[in-house]
Amino acid sequence: MFLFGTKLIVLFIKIKMQAIISKKRNKRRVDPTDLSILRILTKNASLSASEISKLLRRKKIIMTERGVRKRIKSMEKHEIIKGSTILINDDISGKAIKRIVLVKFKNIPNFKKRIEEYNDYVLKSPYCIFAIKLRTDYDWMHYKCFPNMELAEEEDIVFRSNFGDLMNEYRSYDASVVKNDFNTFLDAKEIEEYLQKISID
Repeated sequence: MFLFGTKLIVLFIKIKMQAIISKKRNKRRVDPTDLSILRILTKNASLSASEISKLLRRKKIIMTERGVRKRIKSMEKHEIIKGSTILINDDISGKAIKRIVLVKFKNIPNFKKRIEEYNDYVLKSPYCIFAIKLRTDYDWMHYKCFPNMELAEEEDIVFRSNFGDLMNEYRSYDASVVKNDFNTFLDAKEIEEYLQKISID
């Protein structure tokens, strides 16, 4: 019985190791051409393979439409590209009022349960565009958007009523977006060159 159990354990380890090795083999490396395609797509994911091919030529990368399509399919297969979306103009997207909220928690008896409820609120909220956990004087930062000021003020009251016991500090700032580039593909070399360009001797 012990021997049979040992064989099962060995077999399980072998299967697990094969899965890990297979995953590593399937992990695709991103080369400079991939990076160029990704950067084009992050600016406009609706471009055709023909248009991407033309833009690549400007960067002195010669690639046919078929080659571009093949690269994109390969990146999708290996989940380098996980999907594509559209950007909607804020004037028609219901994001007229933009608000940054900073929250600092305090210790309360049922802290863990209340944090779970807070997380659930953040994840389900249709107006919370993104939320970030911080390691600073504040614990959370929220970026909330509303179609009008009335709804923004109503949510502010509901939010503080629901989580007032959990919050030590609460700061709310109406904001306007100057730049929105969350989907930008960052390139270390370009950043380095830019920093050298703007550095003051």
